[in-house]
Amino acid sequence: MGTLPAFLLRDTAVIEPYVGPGAVYGTAQTAKAHVQETRKVVRKDDGTHADATLNVFLRLGPTCPVGSKITVRGTVCTVVTVDVNDTQGLPTPDHLDVWVERCDFLPTASLDLIRGTTGRNAFHDIIASTTLIAEALPAHVIETKQARPGPENQRATVVETYTIRLRPGVDVQEGDRLIDSARGCTYVVQTVVWSPSPLADGDDVRVTARRVTPTSTA
Repeated sequence: MGTLPAFLLRDTAVIEPYVGPGAVYGTAQTAKAHVQETRKVVRKDDGTHADATLNVFLRLGPTCPVGSKITVRGTVCTVVTVDVNDTQGLPTPDHLDVWVERCDFLPTASLDLIRGTTGRNAFHDIIASTTLIAEALPAHVIETKQARPGPENQRATVVETYTIRLRPGVDVQEGDRLIDSARGCTYVVQTVVWSPSPLADGDDVRVTARRVTPTSTA
């Protein structure tokens, strides 16, 4: 019997199975998962519609009925549909196809937002501004690693970047700095991700960033 290959299961999902009315949940289960961030309007069992924002693939085994809570990538979600794909021995992967609706992300850091520059020093390096745009922003920081070809020998080089999620409405721009004073981390915003979908109104703001030393301007 086929199953989802291990190399796809790069995320961890914590599942609190729904067991009855009144938001009663069973014992939490932890399972490896494959997560795709996408959007889909799904019809729920009660005839209403939900804006599903994550598609979670699990191996068969965990109990994950509709209405369960599932935490993945720092986000608490509600399960809105579950399809059981059991191929009965055919050479295709058996799995659970779970669509979930985001409830809220779990902050892992408190960040201050800094913007602008104040000119250049004697070495012609850019001097970062200390203009505070916002402080103590709840954020969820995820480190990601990407393999990119090097400029000389074309060998893959692992580049560390960060995906940072912020609350809706945060005014963050490319080139801004996000300061985590508690951990001594400084992130430079490279891109701000906005979903073109009209369903995305009110979504969290998401940026990709590089971590730099507190005095670096690179």
